[in-house]
Amino acid sequence: MHKAQVYVFSGKFQDRGEACLYSEPQWESEPDNSASDEEYNAWEDRNPTHKLKSNIDSYLDEDFIETVAMDIEYLLSINS
Repeated sequence: MHKAQVYVFSGKFQDRGEACLYSEPQWESEPDNSASDEEYNAWEDRNPTHKLKSNIDSYLDEDFIETVAMDIEYLLSINS
């Protein structure tokens, strides 16, 4: 049986919402249909922003990042 590798990064935030602004990708509103190709391409280049990824010098796959609020039992159950 293959065990999952889990990396835990911790931080202090006021609430889960603030933590998610740091740990999960953030998107600006998508330009509407009147945007030029250049404007749309610039939007694509800027998005998403991801503060966690910008502070870690290695590859992180956004699809596998989960923000957990102090649930030690849940974290322990991942490798069970």
